[in-house]
Amino acid sequence: MNCKLLGVFAVLLATATAACGDDDGSANTADATTTVDASITPDASLTTLTGIIRTDNDTPLANATVRVFGSTTSATTGSDGRFSLTVPEGVQLIEFQAAGHWGRIQPFDTTSGEFDFGMLSDTEIGDVATALSYTTDVAKGAIAVEFHASNDGDGESASLSATSELTFTFHDATGPTVSDSLVAGGNPVLIFLGVPVGTTSVTVSGSPGNTICAAPEGFDGAGTPPMYPVVAKTLTVVETTCADL
Repeated sequence: MNCKLLGVFAVLLATATAACGDDDGSANTADATTTVDASITPDASLTTLTGIIRTDNDTPLANATVRVFGSTTSATTGSDGRFSLTVPEGVQLIEFQAAGHWGRIQPFDTTSGEFDFGMLSDTEIGDVATALSYTTDVAKGAIAVEFHASNDGDGESASLSATSELTFTFHDATGPTVSDSLVAGGNPVLIFLGVPVGTTSVTVSGSPGNTICAAPEGFDGAGTPPMYPVVAKTLTVVETTCADL
């Protein structure tokens, strides 16, 4: 099994805890910088979000920009990959971008603890594209649908209202697999590549006769089903929870 390709999916799950390495999590935010959005009103319920951004090999990533999506609230990670950012309380879409990497938009409850996520490098995305005989279009975005369930996925599926050029998942033994549904023994993530910039709805389905999946929550307050942002050279993460029938 290709550990580098496995790492692609490790950084898409809840934290960037190593699939191919580890980090002691020590903190040093002395060289991190923060810019606060002047549009946040004084009476808004604010909190301080701290965390770490990592590369696809679990190494802390310096000079990544972290912000609430659609806002100018931003922070830049220090040499240890850590940041501190003033944000509204509650579930927010957190966007992080860094040179040489694909960006990521990730829903996160800013009151739930420290933010710990990974970014996929251009090289890592290129390796996956090569394995799938696909040419990556950096003018388009990608959607990753994470299925949180009590057991391994097998047959859960998703679809977008927008077009996409390729849908794939990952099998632990064979690597990236072109499929629009989860495969037995695989990773509980479906990735849609080549999605046009704009917005898309996401519809999920459970495994027939085995699981039922809740509709993913939207974050823009509009649309039935809700809409999700699609940004060039950026992976938007959508989360759903599945239960056994």
